This record gives sequence, structure tokens and C-alpha cells, in this order.
Amino acid sequence: MLIADQAKIEHTFTVSDADLQRAYSQNQSQFRIGESVKVRHILLKTQGKPPADEAKIKAQAEDLLKQVKAGANFADLVKKYSEDPGSVNTGGEYTVQKNGQMVPEFETAAFSMKPGESSIVKTTYGYHIMQVMQHDPARLKPFDEVKTALAADFKKQRANDMMQQISDKAQAMLQKDPMHPEKVASDLNLQLVRVDGYENGKPIPEIGVSAEFDQSIASLKKGEVSQPVALAANKLALAVALDVTPARPSTFAESESAVRDEIIRKRSNTAVQTHAKELLDKAKSMGGDLEKAAKSMGLEAKTSEDISRTGAVEGLGSASYVQEGFKLADGSVFGPVPTPDSTIVAKVLSHSAPDAAKLAEQRTTIRDELKGQKGRDREMLFESSLREALIKQGKIKIHQDVINRLITQYRGA
Repeated sequence: MLIADQAKIEHTFTVSDADLQRAYSQNQSQFRIGESVKVRHILLKTQGKPPADEAKIKAQAEDLLKQVKAGANFADLVKKYSEDPGSVNTGGEYTVQKNGQMVPEFETAAFSMKPGESSIVKTTYGYHIMQVMQHDPARLKPFDEVKTALAADFKKQRANDMMQQISDKAQAMLQKDPMHPEKVASDLNLQLVRVDGYENGKPIPEIGVSAEFDQSIASLKKGEVSQPVALAANKLALAVALDVTPARPSTFAESESAVRDEIIRKRSNTAVQTHAKELLDKAKSMGGDLEKAAKSMGLEAKTSEDISRTGAVEGLGSASYVQEGFKLADGSVFGPVPTPDSTIVAKVLSHSAPDAAKLAEQRTTIRDELKGQKGRDREMLFESSLREALIKQGKIKIHQDVINRLITQYRGA
């Protein structure tokens, strides 16, 4: 297997100041920074609250403004009073630009105030006690400020172009002389990795597990060369089959260890699921008190920070594991939810209304997440269809008799 690493190729290039100056002059629009204002705020929400509460909320906002003007610690007031989850952990700070990402009233107020000034701003979300910290005019970044980034981009683009050329040359050279990949690697400065006993779906040195790479070499015959495959970390790989071992049924001795481990794993998973279901039922019987139920079973309940649908839960991972919670009412308990390392039972403590002002900022992230999910769905469908086709063609065979014997042997394990 030959691997081309874009990062290594980038280090082979040198870029002159003349080239960088030319790129700077031709792309100055990329280096213009619009006028911006750095502010901090405390949000007292009226959205979602009874109209009768507004007078009380406004009076609280006026009292907080007096404290700010009297020199109170703004960050402390944010932690104590602000209802904006997006900025409460950063002292209420935002950088505001004239791009419509913030609600109009907030943006207008930010640009109309002077640094150091504080005021109350009313928006659809509620009352904001706002303080302007810094006002930066529009400017063009000077060449010296962007020179390093320009050089990195220049090398990256050159290396990206070279990657395809190198992979095409490597493929052509291997097709002419498939039995000497070390010569191709030396001539083109590629990494050579030999894999003995390759099996589909198993980790590969320098690559790990790659469905795309497995697919590219699945049907290779001796001496044939695969198509180049893009890998993580900006790498390309292609392989040549030096030898092919015909498929054959596994012997009992070869399968014994794997089947034993699978039986133990399934039994462990079943036990964990049963324990988690017991926790869920106990929490429901206690009126949704998950912490009390966990303590009664010798378990520990942990509380996460506010999370978004595309965020992460500390100690757990992707928020996708708790997606069900976004659809449930506050106080709901749900699960069990299996994860790669554990099984969880969760409780919804509260919901925070989405900030429509940040929709434009998050649009790309949301779109990419949807595209990624569709891609994962297509991949799962492809794998399922491929497995069924290979079974029908006789290329995959389930040795149920071996499995049954091992189940009997380890039933008491």
C-alpha cells in the first residue's frame, strides 16, 4: 500500500515574497475586516413568560443597569442573572458586526453606543443590559499580518494539486510493475506500508478502519492496483495485491476465541441493559427522581451543561445519544440508551429556546450535519444490501453449526 501525505508534500515547497505579495494584491477582499463592536450583556427574558411579568422584569433590568453604572462586576452579574445560555460562560460577551446575525435592536444599539457606555435594550427576547467594550473600524489587514496564512494556503493549494498528480503516476507505475511497489514509493517519495493477511473490515496500519479503502481493494486479483482513495488528515492511498488467499470456511479452532468473546460481550450487554431498565423503572416510580433512584442502586447521577443538538455531552460524547430528550417535556426520564462505552438513563431538566439571531451563523453547521446524517444512512443501506448480496452469492457463509456448538460449550461461562 502506498500513502501520499499532503502535509509532507507541503513541506517540500518554498514560497517567495513576490508570490505572496501578488496573491495579497489579487485577493484583498478576503482580508478586509468590517466594522465591529465588542459588547457584553445580561439578558432578562420576557419571551415565553406571562405579559403580567414584564413590568417586574423591566424594573429588575433598570436596577441591574444602576449596579453596572456604579461599577459592579459585570461578569458576576452575568453569572447570577443572565438567561442567555450562549454567552453566560463568557461573561456575556459578543462581537457584533453589521451582518444581520443579531436581532436588529441589539445590533443598532451596539453601533450607536460609545465604548464604556451602558444601556437597556429591548428585543423580542427580553431586556438586555448592554455595555460596549470596544469599537473597531473597518480595515484592511496589512500584508505582514496575513503573510504566514497566505504562505500556508499557497502551499496547501500546491500540495493539493500535486496529490492527484502523484497518485495518478503511482497508479500507472504500479500497473506496469506491480511486484515492486518499493521502487514506486522511493521514486515518488511515498510511504510504503506492507499488510500481510489483510481482512475486510479489520484495522489497517497507518489507516485504521476505512470502508472506502476496503471497498477499493475488495475485488482485486493478484497484481491488480486499486483506485486512489481519500483518507482522513488529507492523505491518499492506493494498494497493489501482491498475493490473494482464496476464501475458505474457518475451522472450529480459528473461530473459537472470537465466538467466545462475542457470547461474553452479548451477555454483558444484556446484563447492563437489564440493570439500566431497572434504573429507569425505579426513577419513574419515584416521580422522575433519577438522582434518588441512582443512589438507591449504588450509581452516580451527573448533570450536564446546556447542550445543543449538534453539541457534545462531557464524559459521554455526541449529543446524538440524547436526541430523544429534545422532544420530551421537562422532567421526563428516558432510556436505556447504549453508547460505545456505556448505557445511560437520562432526565430532561430544562429546555432553552433557540436563538433565532444565530441562525445565519449556524446555518453551515446545521447543513453539514444533515448532509452527514444522510451520508451515514446511505452507507448503512449500502452495507446491508452488500452483505445480503454476498450471502446470496455464496461469498459469505454463516457456520451456524459451529456457533451452536460454541454456545453450548460456553453456556455456563
